[in-house]
Amino acid sequence: EHKGGRQKIITVDQVQTVLHSILDEDDGYLLTLWNRLGQGEQQFLATLAELQGPGDDTIPYHALIPIEGDPGQDSVLQRLVDLGLVRRHKPNNNGNGDGPGEESFTVAFGLLRRWIGNKRGLLVVNNHFVA
Repeated sequence: EHKGGRQKIITVDQVQTVLHSILDEDDGYLLTLWNRLGQGEQQFLATLAELQGPGDDTIPYHALIPIEGDPGQDSVLQRLVDLGLVRRHKPNNNGNGDGPGEESFTVAFGLLRRWIGNKRGLLVVNNHFVA
């Protein structure tokens, strides 16, 4: 609340302006976070962000791990969950995905997902490691 008991109203345009500023200019925190990740973690996170797109869709395990039970990919996924960058969604047994009971995943917060999409998409990440 403001002085005198009035509430300050923030518009959607103001929020969008701040988000664009963070994504375009003041991304030092996200860049530092990104640079501390290994190649596999960056590729995995970029893949998840691309598959998830702008919405809040969860991505099933089978879409993220091409070879089920690959210990390398599983450890990358677990590290990203442990770091709080990926959120694990428990099975809901409603038949979504390839079968009931499949775990799914999302990038933990929308700002990170948008930043990855804008600055560190899968093509950018893969080209960085190929070059």
